[in-house]
Amino acid sequence: MDLDPSLNDIGILNRALFEAAIASNKEMVDYLLFLGSVSCATATDINQMMQGAAYIGNRQLIEYALSLGCVSCTTATDLNNVLLSATIGGKIELLPYLIELGSVSCATAVNLDDTLYHAIVYDQFEIVKYLLIQSPLLQQQYPKLILFTLDQLEEDNVLSFVSRHGDLELVKHLLSLGLTDVRDAIITALNNHQLEVAKYLLLIRAQVAFS
Repeated sequence: MDLDPSLNDIGILNRALFEAAIASNKEMVDYLLFLGSVSCATATDINQMMQGAAYIGNRQLIEYALSLGCVSCTTATDLNNVLLSATIGGKIELLPYLIELGSVSCATAVNLDDTLYHAIVYDQFEIVKYLLIQSPLLQQQYPKLILFTLDQLEEDNVLSFVSRHGDLELVKHLLSLGLTDVRDAIITALNNHQLEVAKYLLLIRAQVAFS
């Protein structure tokens, strides 16, 4: 079979797979996988497809990719990319599945750090809340997870992010984990008119100052 020369370029083929997955076009996905290899697409191809599927929240397409038998989330990097795509796309419903999938074979603290970091950068508050409160796997990694993310985010740290969204209960949860520097969070809360959070943080700062 003579292929279009442009489709012999693995980079173009990967991009096409990503776009086909975003469009949930399984027929095109199958065709592109066939072009990539007569018997089995490369792991890179499959990962691109999984990233596109994760971005739009298409779990069925992710499961289909894994069922092909050419890749089974063999590296932490592969799963990390899929997790990040789901996070950037705001697909919180996929996170439990992906985290559980990785915990068996390849999830590491780095994956989860990056997921939290990107959830904050892309303003996915519900995902941040899920990671900090509901994810059983992440519960094992405090305070390392938060401290890593603080270093990565620099000015816009986790506490400031949560304060900006005005979630007082989550602010209290973070403080219970040992975070003590609330200055930036106070400023963020005030700038975003989250007065209840700001008042609570001011009280905490006063208690620390006089303790």
